[in-house]
Amino acid sequence: MPVAIDNDRELVRHCLAGNQDAWVLLYNRTCGTIYYITHWKTWGFSNQEAEEVMQEVLASLVVSLKTFKFDCSLETFASNIAKNKCISHIRKQSAGKRSGEKNVVSLHDESQAAELALEDKRSSFSSLLENIETIKMVRVSLNAISERCRMLIRLRYYQDQSYEEIAKALQLPMGTVASRLKRCLLKLRTLCEQQKGATP
Repeated sequence: MPVAIDNDRELVRHCLAGNQDAWVLLYNRTCGTIYYITHWKTWGFSNQEAEEVMQEVLASLVVSLKTFKFDCSLETFASNIAKNKCISHIRKQSAGKRSGEKNVVSLHDESQAAELALEDKRSSFSSLLENIETIKMVRVSLNAISERCRMLIRLRYYQDQSYEEIAKALQLPMGTVASRLKRCLLKLRTLCEQQKGATP
């Protein structure tokens, strides 16, 4: 099998045919997205919880791959599974805490509405609900920029790596990392503003 397969349909076909190299490529292509969604601090998960949810997402991705309709990218498909698993985990947490007053709110995802029972002490999730459209906007904009920019942004802001760590990983001078990241953030901001301006 070729080292890289850019076509999602071909990659899925190779995976379902049992090609282990294809599964590795699928993992490498989607693990970054899955990681930064499941480890997003706003969910309030501990590191162990985030790791457990990530494993659930990966297992679900394997099982669900045969139902993939190719109406979006594999990265988007994986991100939807990740978001739903995170929401499901929060619902399980809330369902186990029956005492005290609860507020029920609706979180409208791209494909469905999920009800979350949130205790008052977890009111920080109100910020999540208020900013869900911004999250979608950033994700769409990330998909529109170059892979190099996506990598830099993920390493810095989703994996919390320092400039020094990024420079070492990419074998680049720290000054180059800083200047490239600045340009990438400007591109991302411009794309987000364009989306916002196009929203009726």
